[in-house]
Amino acid sequence: MSREEVLELVCQVLESTDLEALARSDESAVLIAFGEAVGFARYWQEPDLDDEVLASDPLRKALQEVAAAAGASPGFQTLGTSIELDGQVETATRSTGQPTFTPQTPASAALESWRLHVQEDEARAARDRPEELTAPWSGEWWSKPWVGGSTIVETCRRSSDGVPIRFRLEEDEYGLDRALARSRAVPPDAAVLELRCPEDWRALVERWPLEVSASRRHDWWRATGQATRWFMPDFAAAAAEYDAIHLTMAAYLSTAGRPLPVEGGQTLLAGWDPDATFWLTDLAAPDPEHEHWDRDPEDYWRWRIT
Repeated sequence: MSREEVLELVCQVLESTDLEALARSDESAVLIAFGEAVGFARYWQEPDLDDEVLASDPLRKALQEVAAAAGASPGFQTLGTSIELDGQVETATRSTGQPTFTPQTPASAALESWRLHVQEDEARAARDRPEELTAPWSGEWWSKPWVGGSTIVETCRRSSDGVPIRFRLEEDEYGLDRALARSRAVPPDAAVLELRCPEDWRALVERWPLEVSASRRHDWWRATGQATRWFMPDFAAAAAEYDAIHLTMAAYLSTAGRPLPVEGGQTLLAGWDPDATFWLTDLAAPDPEHEHWDRDPEDYWRWRIT
């Protein structure tokens, strides 16, 4: 479809949208709509035609009205709160084969290993990768505390049907169909940093900055069009004050994929799923019992314990 055809189609959908009905959306409807948006978020490539049309000025006001209605709905209000300390669950997912939980190491060691990896990757990128932004080069593009084989614990809440949120809200979703889940017990006095808006992410980066310009510049230039120095949080340093960092759904919607100014350059929230909490200390104790989940082959959005 051409840009004009896509714009016309979106306008037709917006004209037929019942904002009052949207504002009454339940949890299930919100999760499906949110899941579609999150699954197609890819902050390592250029915006596609749909992205460009949806970000264009002619649609801005109408989409703001849609966002306001959806954000006021009971379904979003239920899911979009601060962390639920008494309902955190850790997941392990696989698109093929059997998922397994990675053996745990102390959080301090895992974070130091993560920071060393980021620093070494940055040094290699500065040495080996071309400076030309248009060069066909890609690498690690996310700004969460994760690398392959990472033992840093990530948790989320469950929706009202008991399914872990991550099964339905995964950025750049790759079609997982089976998973494990286990509860994590969190004490009520856990020091959790809540990311509720873009300013919270900016403040986190400026408090504990970690430069990733060389390692992220090609991917983030494609995603944002910005040629700048790039920074992300030094999560190992943040562990001195916080046990965990939680990204609210509202913060995801208002922050993810947007280049934000920080001292010395810009930052980008990328690869961090809505409602995900990363644990910087060993405070969240795992339940020894695991749940085995499979996606319903007849209904993409339905999961069941097996």
